Amino acid sequence: VVVASGGSALQSIIFSDTSTKLIIMTQRKLHNWGCFNGQVGALGYRPVFVCGTTRDDLNNKHANYEISIKDLKHALADGPQAS
Repeated sequence: VVVASGGSALQSIIFSDTSTKLIIMTQRKLHNWGCFNGQVGALGYRPVFVCGTTRDDLNNKHANYEISIKDLKHALADGPQAS
């Protein structure tokens, strides 16, 4: 299981087996995720997004956000795993 905040460092997931469960914590308004999802999806990964409440301007690409512990626990317990 990899749990990480959204960002370019997640590209290193390609060095993990596609069965690795990837949980991405991020703000609700996703920025530039089409490229990331396309790449990892084509390789067989199925990331789970846990979107938090933004504390800044929603359009801020690097906004501060808070993740619900309940949502994170749900993603860890029940989120889909890559196949």
